[in-house]
Amino acid sequence: LQRGEKSLGESAPIESVQGLRLLAKTLARTASAARCGADESISAATSALELCCSLVALDREWRMEKAQAAEAPTEATPAPGPEAPPQGSEPSGMEGTGDP
Repeated sequence: LQRGEKSLGESAPIESVQGLRLLAKTLARTASAARCGADESISAATSALELCCSLVALDREWRMEKAQAAEAPTEATPAPGPEAPPQGSEPSGMEGTGDP
């Protein structure tokens, strides 16, 4: 900006100097906005990368658990026990006691 003012010299009209100042301020604001936009983009990309890494870790853990469950005997399933009486029938010892 100062170089532009010096090259115009003292005989330059005030409008030219003001135009150079306005141009410099506009360029500075534009550069600042571009930097802010770049910072936002970098932040979004970093968040996306962290999310992706977390999903990969969760998927790996899920696959390991699934593989372990397939290898392990079915200890989690309950052993067969006495069968429950069919619904609608009376428990033993209560048959024929009266109330319909």
